[in-house]
Amino acid sequence: MTLLLGGLAEVAIGLCVLFLWTRIWPIYLSLAGFVVLLLTAVVIAPEHAVHAFNPVTLTVSAIFFCLIQMLEHRRK
Repeated sequence: MTLLLGGLAEVAIGLCVLFLWTRIWPIYLSLAGFVVLLLTAVVIAPEHAVHAFNPVTLTVSAIFFCLIQMLEHRRK
């Protein structure tokens, strides 16, 4: 049930970012979600952090994309 709710939340945040691209709050929501995913992945399965394309590198890159988008939003 938790996995289903997490997936639905991820889709909802993605739709918010897609359709509300002029707003900043979906980016903050996405950033918070990625931080939670990063911490969860490190705590639950730290053994996967040594593989190629591991959850840590993918999530950290997504966090940086959020930060870049936030900086670009402020420049407008």
